[in-house]
Amino acid sequence: MNTDECQEKVVWVWGANDRHQLGIEDEEEVRVPHQLEGPFLKDGCTPKEVVAGNGFSAVVTEEGVVYSWGSGEFGRLGYCDTRRQTHPRQISDLRPNKILKVALGSYHACAISDQGAVFTWGRGNSGQLGRGNVMNEDSVRQVSALQDEKIIDVACGEAHTCVLTESGEVYTWGAGQAGQLGHGDYLRQSLPIKVANIP
Repeated sequence: MNTDECQEKVVWVWGANDRHQLGIEDEEEVRVPHQLEGPFLKDGCTPKEVVAGNGFSAVVTEEGVVYSWGSGEFGRLGYCDTRRQTHPRQISDLRPNKILKVALGSYHACAISDQGAVFTWGRGNSGQLGRGNVMNEDSVRQVSALQDEKIIDVACGEAHTCVLTESGEVYTWGAGQAGQLGHGDYLRQSLPIKVANIP
């Protein structure tokens, strides 16, 4: 992203585009930076952050609006549609929340709002959506198990999710076969569990 204060903020993309993860039509690969023509510019929004997952991408704007595009497999784009999306499209189910950050895993996504709420969508086969099941979700839903916590940061691995609370606590959930959840075991967890051994 170009952050030159003398210029309007724009998004630049390049690399593989086999699933339209660059938001460009009719191009398999882009070898040099290409300016993305996103609807966020027409909507009067200013791009703040760009995130990339496995075959899909997203932009968070200064106004707290989220756009996604690329592969829609498992519902990872967040708008009740599993088809491939060639161009950026607003995730309307996140409105009227003001979103501060989005993290993308391989096939799932997580967003946090300015009020500290957590929202997930996409593949759920390892419990990475934090909803108490292993179902895929093509629609955005709040993680109700964390509704009493104010979340200030989020990260996604391939099939697990990690969040940080305002009070400094860490919660993880999803695939645990390599100990990535930090709970001292290798179990899958479908609900957020606090990581105990962090001072």
